[in-house]
Amino acid sequence: MVWARREVTAQACPKGSVRPESIGWIEQYSVWKSGGSGDISGMPARTGEAFFILEQEVRAEQNHARQEYQRGIE
Repeated sequence: MVWARREVTAQACPKGSVRPESIGWIEQYSVWKSGGSGDISGMPARTGEAFFILEQEVRAEQNHARQEYQRGIE
């Protein structure tokens, strides 16, 4: 195993599996989250879907961090 994050593991570095299109979505998402890219309803459907997935993952990471913090103070 070369990489692991909670229940996800990889036998090879996952960086090579990320397509340039996906990197573009991550960059666009970052701009959108900072308030610089307008309403999601005017975006292409694939971009909106990518943003939806990214938002779910961000929230999951935030929830995980919150739970870990709570375990540390109990």
